[in-house]
Amino acid sequence: MHRFRYVVFTLILITIFSYSASAQFGLTLKYVADYEDIPSNVPGRTNDRLRQDGGEIALDYRIKLVDYGVVFGPEVAVKYAAVKGIDIFDGGNLEIGKVDAIKSLGFNFPVTIYVFHFNQCDECPTFKKPNFFKNNFFVQPVIGYEYRSWDTTPADTPLKINDQYVIAGMGIGVDIHLGKYLRLSPIIQYKQGFPMVENPLYNKNLKPSFVEAGVRLGWGR
Repeated sequence: MHRFRYVVFTLILITIFSYSASAQFGLTLKYVADYEDIPSNVPGRTNDRLRQDGGEIALDYRIKLVDYGVVFGPEVAVKYAAVKGIDIFDGGNLEIGKVDAIKSLGFNFPVTIYVFHFNQCDECPTFKKPNFFKNNFFVQPVIGYEYRSWDTTPADTPLKINDQYVIAGMGIGVDIHLGKYLRLSPIIQYKQGFPMVENPLYNKNLKPSFVEAGVRLGWGR
């Protein structure tokens, strides 16, 4: 039922953006390696970094800063990570459940910078000539907010687990033009989570990190 609600929410977002977006619109699909910062159940031991595998779908709307090789705008992302190896213990260190999945809703602000095209004339003849690396390679710093909800087994575990983070990261990618207004952009990113609240499962600030790799389908100028 929880997954169904996320699918419906994603479809609604796609519909809204499809009707409202104009030139700079994109849809991104990513694989996500989610490295969770989990306190060890063994006293005195450092936190474990447990990898979880998941996926993300994101919608964005971007504005181009003409002649500066910069594109920026908001992004809405939904992420799902299947979880293995995260258990729930009571105060007596007795296992009472497991975490099955971590679902996220994020609002990001990526800035795409074509570093070899920065502060150059878009309409000058030299930039109308084919130069794949200069005109298509980009770096992409990003900052955002992420709200996460943890699903557990049993579902009625007497603890509602959610957390919130400021997200900051950096990515690199390249545009592959499929036509005048259509492009495919492979991208890889690293992101770090900075906690805004304590995680209620551990009553501690956790610092997850993410490696994301995928492709953006964009259309526009």
